[in-house]
Amino acid sequence: MTARGVLLLLFFPWALVLAQGQATWPCADEVAKTGPYSRVLNVGTPISNDGLVERRVLPDISDIKGKRLTSSVAVDVILDLDGKVACAHAKGNADPLATRSVEAAKQWKFKPYLLNDKPIPIQTQIVFVFKRDAGGTTVASRN
Repeated sequence: MTARGVLLLLFFPWALVLAQGQATWPCADEVAKTGPYSRVLNVGTPISNDGLVERRVLPDISDIKGKRLTSSVAVDVILDLDGKVACAHAKGNADPLATRSVEAAKQWKFKPYLLNDKPIPIQTQIVFVFKRDAGGTTVASRN
């Protein structure tokens, strides 16, 4: 491999971090200050299925079980250096399940996301799916 190829390989992860747009959330600036970079890295795909999740919490829907709800709620989250949810908000806040989904997402815990062996704050997404099971009961799951 040429010296130019080595430089491109070394530069590529930094380019990904620097190319990410700054999150527009109020907590994003505070979380970004704790990391080694000036921004929160936006991870394009949800990381809830890739082994980084240490604790999952489903929304409490005990009072609405049996109702005919079929829905999904996408919750955008910013994770701090320790993998804790620093802030969360749901897309489509008019959904009656959005508040419950945000409260559940805030309780999730992830392994720290590493870039160049350093933990970094990231923005990702958790999707909760509400559907009726075979018995007609509405249940919550994660996507």
